[in-house]
Amino acid sequence: MTKMPNADVRAFHFLRDVCWVCGGQLVWGGDHELDKEDNPEYYIVTNLTCSSCESFVEVYHKRPEYESK
Repeated sequence: MTKMPNADVRAFHFLRDVCWVCGGQLVWGGDHELDKEDNPEYYIVTNLTCSSCESFVEVYHKRPEYESK
């Protein structure tokens, strides 16, 4: 994996909280662990809700390679 330059990291942290629909702020709702049998590719799902338009976003975190075997 390629490491991002510091400026890119700062931009990423700013943009990850921005709603793609309206530009409002995404608010973290929680993280939920996923069962390995049902979801062999992903191990956590994060849910976010926009504070302005109430859009709902789910982010799936890829299971580490050492865990997927």
